[in-house]
Amino acid sequence: MRKLTIASLALLLPLMGNLHAQFAGFLPIDFSDASDSASAQWEDFDVIFGPPGNQPDVSTTNPGSFVLTGTQPNVLLASSGNIYSFSDLTSFTIDSSLDTFTPSNLVLQIRTLGATVDTDSFMLAYTDNDGAMQTMAPNFIELVENVPDVFEVPGIGTFSSLNQVYAVQWDLSDPLDTGDYSILGDDAFTLSFNALNTSMSLDAARIDFGSGFTPGGDFLASTQFVVPEPTTAAVLFGGLGLLALRRRRASTANR
Repeated sequence: MRKLTIASLALLLPLMGNLHAQFAGFLPIDFSDASDSASAQWEDFDVIFGPPGNQPDVSTTNPGSFVLTGTQPNVLLASSGNIYSFSDLTSFTIDSSLDTFTPSNLVLQIRTLGATVDTDSFMLAYTDNDGAMQTMAPNFIELVENVPDVFEVPGIGTFSSLNQVYAVQWDLSDPLDTGDYSILGDDAFTLSFNALNTSMSLDAARIDFGSGFTPGGDFLASTQFVVPEPTTAAVLFGGLGLLALRRRRASTANR
């Protein structure tokens, strides 16, 4: 079994681009329709590194500003709109600012192809109620989909891949019950995460914010998710005699 090389990259990028369209679903978060809630979702990226970043291209609810930015310069844009690097660890931030409320719960979902995300890299940076900058690791991380892939490319070799969805939760409620509903001192904060190894492709991302939940509750652990059953198929079709992989998946999608 081979790893990706520079020589084969140009041939594999079109194939990798075809992986995107069939993997556009995320798990439903039940506060996404509440009055004090917000969401934003990205499935296609235009700016692969630095400002101005990427605005949500699928949906947003509740007024606010949401920008996903790649922070690793040595990256490529796949034909699908995925951000990918065969030589470096892809890394990202999501800057968020809400106009109408300060959330007490936050859920990030990401879909990646190829290498996996570094689960220790998920981090929230914010200003607390005393005006001090703070960072916070997630309260809960759930691997909600993990589909291994092995596919053959004629004339190049056999390649392995992981198609994964992670859901990550931060409990933002005030643990000291000082009268401040949220630990956030203002409505602006930044999420960050990065790949564990090279060859991770960011396929899509979604954030959901909510309020009105019991402080200290482990939201994801108590939420009943409907986890779809994935199916896969390899289909041979035109272009340089390569095997272009397409994936079929029955899913519950938030769009």
